[in-house]
Amino acid sequence: MEFFLSQSKNAKKLIFILRELIKKIIFRTLKLSYSLFNKTKILIIPPTILDGSFGDDLMVFTVMNKYKNEAKVIYSEIYEGEKSYFKEFSNIEFKTWKEKLNFYQFSKIIILGADNMTGSYGESKPLFKLSLIEKGRFYNIDCKIISFSLSKTLIKNVNDKFLKIAPYTKAYLRDPDSYQRAKNLFDFKKITLAADIGLLCPSLESNDLKFNQWIVDQKIKNRGILAFCPNALQAKKIGLDKYLKLFSDFLSSIIRENKVAVMFLYHDIRKQCDFLSDRDISKMLKDLVGVPELSFYPEGIENGLQMKPYIKESEVVISGRMHFGISGYSFGKPLFGIAYEDKFSGLQKHFGLDLMESLVGYENLENLLEKFELFYRNKESNTETVLKNRSKVLNLACLNFE
Repeated sequence: MEFFLSQSKNAKKLIFILRELIKKIIFRTLKLSYSLFNKTKILIIPPTILDGSFGDDLMVFTVMNKYKNEAKVIYSEIYEGEKSYFKEFSNIEFKTWKEKLNFYQFSKIIILGADNMTGSYGESKPLFKLSLIEKGRFYNIDCKIISFSLSKTLIKNVNDKFLKIAPYTKAYLRDPDSYQRAKNLFDFKKITLAADIGLLCPSLESNDLKFNQWIVDQKIKNRGILAFCPNALQAKKIGLDKYLKLFSDFLSSIIRENKVAVMFLYHDIRKQCDFLSDRDISKMLKDLVGVPELSFYPEGIENGLQMKPYIKESEVVISGRMHFGISGYSFGKPLFGIAYEDKFSGLQKHFGLDLMESLVGYENLENLLEKFELFYRNKESNTETVLKNRSKVLNLACLNFE
């Protein structure tokens, strides 16, 4: 009896081994056959649904510009309609996550990671994006996640999925802290310290005649120009009234104590503080500060490309949005960051600025004015540091496309 049981176990073991072997042979055969298809398109997965984040606009435009001569499929959870900058490119298709993809036609899958790959905003979306890489592997597609960050905390299911796809995925981390975390956690096929691709987004020329004249007036009077950007999410978390009071007092003090003018700008038009966006809050702050000749607020900006010409005219950037600061850095402007979720520290390290002097947490703003005054007094040395590191960081951003 024992003999037959032993033989039965051996037979089952042999069947299992043969089954797995056959699976591997079939997988490799299909993988080879799919590699023979005429792959003519690139699958691009944006960070979000492009419903008002100017930072995502910059990233998407940059990758589309890089592959402007190739056919592209923008694959988004929801299609929010054509952006004005899409008209710059041909050979673009738009598909939503409900639509099936013909993977055999893709040569590359490019996920624009940003800060949306850790599960901190919910795990379903990063899990779906990573599942596309699993499918891409079957079709022998070059799969990469570019320009992304890893926060200190990673949701378990997302972590497990990263562990699974890492051996056949190329990862391009946009800051030193994220790079080190990724290197410690995952065995990626290739891992590269890069920088945010938003740095590579070209700038338009300003056709805002009112703004152009305002800039001329400020320069004639030898005033410094500050670019300020609020964050509606921060306002919601600490309370809108408190936020408006704190930052209107802060900006009023800066104008009063320094020979400066302020551009009240914005980098997100999503309604993230009840029914208010960054744009709404920036306008409210301008009205509260109440110094019209020293303030400028542009209405109707719809994306990050349109905002860049305004940021270009500043000498220092104050921002609660990281990609607003990234646009400033592309012109060599030092960033004083109103930080959240550890997003700014790696960026500041890239450009060589002291974290203690150049960042303040949005939940700890008691010494906001004091810290900024020190930062602004050192604007010449800060600018020199940024410009010294700018070429190096731009080269790192280019690595996303190697």
